[in-house]
Amino acid sequence: MYSYKTSLVLSITLRLLILSVILATTFRASASSLENTTNLDASTARNLVKHFYSLLDIDVYREGILDAIVTKDFQIFESKKIMNLESFHDYLTHTDPNADPLIETSWTLTDFRVSLDNHSAHLTYQNQGKFRHGQSMSVAIKWMESAYIVVENSKPRIKFINVNIISKKVEQLSG
Repeated sequence: MYSYKTSLVLSITLRLLILSVILATTFRASASSLENTTNLDASTARNLVKHFYSLLDIDVYREGILDAIVTKDFQIFESKKIMNLESFHDYLTHTDPNADPLIETSWTLTDFRVSLDNHSAHLTYQNQGKFRHGQSMSVAIKWMESAYIVVENSKPRIKFINVNIISKKVEQLSG
């Protein structure tokens, strides 16, 4: 039999059930998005840039090695050129006919300044590189650089690097 009390109890029960479902769904969605979100910190950002340069070492670098740490639309501005990953690979592997092949490369990154939020970081830093071309030449270069890092697929990745040369010293070796 229908009564006002029965109708009221059913109405309240139905409302509580709907509210429980909404809260449970919202909590699961929030927890899930928190699990999939990587918050960047300054140390992670610095280490990612340092790792980028460690992968450029002449004994380590190969095509595709940067794919795991850069975005699909990665760009680098260096030597007055805007390059994507493919053209950067060509730039790195180009052989200068006027110099012996590279046998040693090293980079020292210092003076990091990091600005960040939860999903991106902007870094500026100094970079000092040393490059040895066989027994004939050694090159030391100092750059002022910046990098932009974003979280993509729950991982920090480098989206952009800007490279500005400060000085370059070429030393001819007796060889």
